[in-house]
Amino acid sequence: MKLPERKSEQGIYLQIAVAALIVVFLVAFVVSNARRVKISFVAFDAQGPLIAVMVLCILLGLVGGVVIGRVAERRRVERGYKDGTENGPTAAS
Repeated sequence: MKLPERKSEQGIYLQIAVAALIVVFLVAFVVSNARRVKISFVAFDAQGPLIAVMVLCILLGLVGGVVIGRVAERRRVERGYKDGTENGPTAAS
C-alpha cells in the first residue's frame, strides 16, 4: 500500500515544479515589460511602466465584465419574474 503515497508525493513535486515555472515566466514577463511608456488620456498625458498599464487594463476589464454580467443577470431575472416564467417552461406549454 506504499504506492499511492508515492504517487501523491510525485503529484506534489509536479505541482511545485509547475508553480515554480509559472513564477519564473511571470517574473521574466514583468522584467521585460518594465520600460516606461507614455499614456495619452483625453484631458492629460501620463507616463508609467508598461506592466502597470497592462495590469490596470486587465483589472479594469475584469471589473467591467463582472459589473456588466451582474447587471445583465439581474435584468434577466427581473424579466423572468415579470413574465411569470421564473420556473421555466411547464409541461402544459
